[in-house]
Amino acid sequence: MDAHTALLEKLGKDELEQRISSKIKSMHGFLTKEAAIRIIFNELRIPGEKAQLSEISEGANRSVISARISSILPIQQFESGKKMRKILLSDSSGERELKLWNADVDALNNVHLGDLVELSGIYCKNNELSLGYSGSMKVTESASFTNLDSILSLEGSKVNVRGFVESADGRREFEKNGEKKKISSFTLSDGKNKARAVIWEISERGASLSIGSEVKIENALSRNGELHIDSSSRILVKKKKDGLRGKVESISADQESLKLSINGKEHQFNRADALFIFNSPVAQDISLQTIAELKKPALIGKEVFIEIKDGKPQRISIAQ
Repeated sequence: MDAHTALLEKLGKDELEQRISSKIKSMHGFLTKEAAIRIIFNELRIPGEKAQLSEISEGANRSVISARISSILPIQQFESGKKMRKILLSDSSGERELKLWNADVDALNNVHLGDLVELSGIYCKNNELSLGYSGSMKVTESASFTNLDSILSLEGSKVNVRGFVESADGRREFEKNGEKKKISSFTLSDGKNKARAVIWEISERGASLSIGSEVKIENALSRNGELHIDSSSRILVKKKKDGLRGKVESISADQESLKLSINGKEHQFNRADALFIFNSPVAQDISLQTIAELKKPALIGKEVFIEIKDGKPQRISIAQ
C-alpha cells in the first residue's frame, strides 16, 4: 500500500486534501503534492511501525524499516577521525543507500550480504538515509551459504560461500582490449570440495590471504565452476588459527616419528599424526620411512599450513 492510499484510509479524502494544502502553504508553495503526502505520512506513522524504503522522505526521523542488505561498500576514513560506511538496502519498494557512522560501522563485521535486517532510528537529510545515534540494527534472517559442490549448478548466480585458503596463486597482469588489468586468485576448500576464486578490479584485496586462512566470501559470481569476486563482493578473513606455516625444507622419518623442517625449524610428529599429515591411512606393516620418501616430491619446497589444536594436527593445506 502506498502512502497516499494509506492516508486516504486513515484520514478520508477531505481531511487529507486539507492537510496537503496546509503543508504546501506552510512551505510557501515550495513543496509538491507528492512531497507533502510523504511528510504527512511520516508524521502520522505509529511508533515502531515499519516503513518501506521508498516512503522515507526528507525530514523523516526515527523511522523503522525491514530490508535486505544487497551491498556493503568500503569504509571511508576522515581526517577528523570519524569513519563512515554505506550499505545498499532493498525491499519490495526498491533500493536505497544507508549511511552508518563510527561505532555502527564496526557492527557490520557481524552482518553479511543477503541478511534481512531491522533498523530503527533512521533519518533522512538531503534525501540521504542515515542511522541515528540512538538507532539500532539487528539481523532477523541470516543469509544462506552455498556449499562448494553446488557452484556449477548455480552458474550465473551470486553466492555466499565459506572455507579456507588451500593455495594462493598471487597477482598477475594481463591485457584485454588494449587495457591492462590485474587479478589475483586462490583455491578455496571446505575440506571436501574445492573452487578457484578470482579477485577482479581490486586484486590487492587478496594480499591479506595466506594458506590456511578461514574466509567468507559474499556476493561472488558463480561462473564456469569458479568464484568471481568484484567490487560488489566482500571477503571476510577470520583470525588465523594456531599452526605451522612456511616452506617445507626437509623431511625425514624413522619407524615411529616424522621430522619436518619448516622455515629452518624442525618439528616432530608421531606415526599417527604423520599419517594424518600425509593423508595416508595405510597398513601398519608399511614403514613411515617409505611413506615419507613417497610424499617428498609433493611437499619439499612447498608452502604449507598445518593447523594445530591441543598439540594435534587438524588440517594441512599445501600450495600448488
